[in-house]
This record gives sequence, structure tokens and C-alpha cells, in this order.
Amino acid sequence: MYHIPIIHLQRTRKITMRLFGKYPVWEILFLAVCVIGTGVAVVAFFAQLPLENTSLGIDLIFDRLRGGDIRYEVVNGLRNPPWSAVFFMPLGDLPRQVGWGIWAYITLIILVMVIPTTPKKWLYLLSVMLMLTAFPTLRVLADGQLDAQVIGGVVLIVYAMRTKNPVALAFGALFATAKPQAVFLFVPYVAWLVLRGWDVRRWLVALIIVLAFVVPLGIWKGAEWLAALGGTYQAGGIIDISLVAALNRLEFVPSPIIFCLWLALLLATIAIALFTAPTLTREKATFLITASLLLAPYSAGNSVIIVLAVGAVMLLHTRFWWGFGLFIMADIFYPFNRPDFIGIYSYYWTVFLIISWLIFAWHIHRPPPIIIPTPMDGL
Repeated sequence: MYHIPIIHLQRTRKITMRLFGKYPVWEILFLAVCVIGTGVAVVAFFAQLPLENTSLGIDLIFDRLRGGDIRYEVVNGLRNPPWSAVFFMPLGDLPRQVGWGIWAYITLIILVMVIPTTPKKWLYLLSVMLMLTAFPTLRVLADGQLDAQVIGGVVLIVYAMRTKNPVALAFGALFATAKPQAVFLFVPYVAWLVLRGWDVRRWLVALIIVLAFVVPLGIWKGAEWLAALGGTYQAGGIIDISLVAALNRLEFVPSPIIFCLWLALLLATIAIALFTAPTLTREKATFLITASLLLAPYSAGNSVIIVLAVGAVMLLHTRFWWGFGLFIMADIFYPFNRPDFIGIYSYYWTVFLIISWLIFAWHIHRPPPIIIPTPMDGL
């Protein structure tokens, strides 16, 4: 008879106790039933929503991922890089509204998971309420946007930098770059921190994992993806919230002045990032993401949810009125979400990003002496 070595039994018991020892089995089962039941309810709700002749689900990309393929269109459609879009391929062959409902539920789970824990139950519940009811959250859910993938990736990178976990760093990078316009300043800063603070073996592991996705998928679909980026017809349009687009629409600001303002913001962002503490916090990540959205060739208003979920929710626990103010600013647009206010839509979110940039710049320059635990601390 084969006997299991005692060391294997001890290891199994240790892992089991680590995962489940803190909680009774019935609590774990109850939680599982609640999560699954809520997921079924959310998917059923979205499956019944009408898509024809409505503005719901206008950014759903799952139908471009059917049959094991990633289809890009030059004029409209999928804009996400193939190494991030590939994770959604299992949803591509499901009915469109079912895939939409599953991703909406995953989005809600991610938004709850990135909220920092706190002994103050009222503050945690308020954070959850503000995050899940924020105007950008409902807009992202209604449109079927993929910003939650970016949010999860950024938070995973922050966790990886703190723990020097190369696997978390690699998958965080793959997820966060789902919207390159939101992280094109953030990613180089992370790379700089990794190269100066990690040993070669760790960052090589992360690099190999990233290249294992990027190289083959880039060879397969990279050219089509770049062609689709070149066909972003909304760039400079009324929904483009980037700094250059907003100033160009004013029609009275000379191009040299616009370039000087763009360059000044870029140089100020780089200087603040490099001359503050060489660490990565969620607040510093948000600072770089806010600058990226302002300086990108194109960015849309939906992406302000990244600012709220990654950074503003952290401010609620350190500088409450700053974080609360950002959520109030985001929710002011609730009564103005009508066609007759489309003219001020982009300008408003551009101003929101500028104010957010100033807030997070000050915060990382003068951080409060408080360390906030996050849900990732237990991993």
C-alpha cells in the first residue's frame, strides 16, 4: 500500500488552514452561494436588457472575439491590444448579452476588491456605496467598457511592486495596458523602479511572461491593432477629453500655446514622479494615469473611473474630503447626462482630470503619515 509522506500531509494541512482556518466552513459556503447567486442575478438582468435601437452596450467588443479570432476594424470597433483582448475570448462565443452580464459582474467584483479595508465600518461601507453608484461606474457598465481590466492590472502592479512578485507584475502589465492611453506614463515609471530595485532574476521572470503573450499575439494581430488605432475617428471629437482636444475645440488658443501647455504638463509630471519618493503607491499610480489621460492623443470620459477606483477611493481613507470631493465631482453629471449637454461633457471631464492631477501631485509631494491596508495585503 502506498503511504502519503507525512511532510505532504503537513503541507496540505498548512495550506488548508491558511485558506480556510480563519473562517468556519458554513461561512465560506454561504459566501460562495451569495457570490454565485448574485452573479446569476446580474447576468439574468443584463440578458433581458434591450440592445437594439438603444445606447446600451455600445462599446461591447465580445462579438469581435468569436470563433477563436480577434477581429479589428479600422473605422470602428475593438481598439484594445491583442494581449489584453485575448482574456475575453471565452466570452466571445456566448450570447452577446450574457457575455455583457458576466463582464459587468466581474467589473463590480473588481471595484469592490480594490477598496481598502479599514477598522471603520462606516467608512468602508461609504467607500463601497460611492464606488458602485458613481456616475462613471454606471456609464462603464451600461457601455460595456473594459476599464475594470485596467483597474485590476494597476492595483496588481502596485501589489507586485510592494512584494516583488514577478508573476503579479507580468499579469498586471498585461491587464493594465488594455487601454494604453491611460498608462503610457505609468508603465515606464514602473519599469524604471523595477530595473533599479529588483534583482535580475525577478524582472527577467516578469519580462519572459509578458513576452510570452505580447510576441506571438503581436505577430498574429499586432498590425491589425495598430491599423485600428489609426482609425480612431473620435480623436479630437466631442467625446475626446484629452488636453489638446479640449483646447483645440475652443478654437481661439494658438497651436504653439497648446503645444507649450502639453509639454509643460509632461515635464511637470516627469519631474514630480522622479523627485518624489521612488516608490509606487496607488496615489502615485493615479497621478501618472491622470497625466496620461490628459496627454494622450485620445481618451474618453469613461476612463475617469480608473481615477476613482485606483486613487480617489484611497483618499477617502487618508484625506477624506479630497476623495469625497472627487466622487461628488464625478456624480454631478448625473442630471446632465442628456444630449443637450453633450457640448460641455468633454470639457467637464478634462477639468476633472486637471483637478485630480493637482490633488494627487500634492498628495505624493506631502503624503500623510498613514499606511492603509488593502485587500491585496492578504495575498
